[in-house]
Amino acid sequence: MKKRNNLVFKECSLSISSTSVNMRTLAALLALVLVISVNGQYGVTNHICCARHYSQRIPAGKVVSYSTTSSGCHLKAHVFKTVAKKQFCVNPALPWVKKIVTKLDKKPSAA
Repeated sequence: MKKRNNLVFKECSLSISSTSVNMRTLAALLALVLVISVNGQYGVTNHICCARHYSQRIPAGKVVSYSTTSSGCHLKAHVFKTVAKKQFCVNPALPWVKKIVTKLDKKPSAA
């Protein structure tokens, strides 16, 4: 009877051990999926949000490109990049900003 109880104990121990391994494997896979999904959402793209709009007018000749903040940002803005490689968040509703964006959109992009 002792042997039988010992055997049962060993089987339970093995069962607990394999469950523990399965739980660790599952936890590791879950962590990996979480990292991949977060990386896919934020890591690969340029996720720039602006805290406020730049208040001064930027000369059109100094702006070389622009991007638009993502829909997840609190403040809607265009981000102008200048010849000096500086970036400025500007209000997309302003007429002078719209004019520069239209000009840049018409400009053929370098491939």
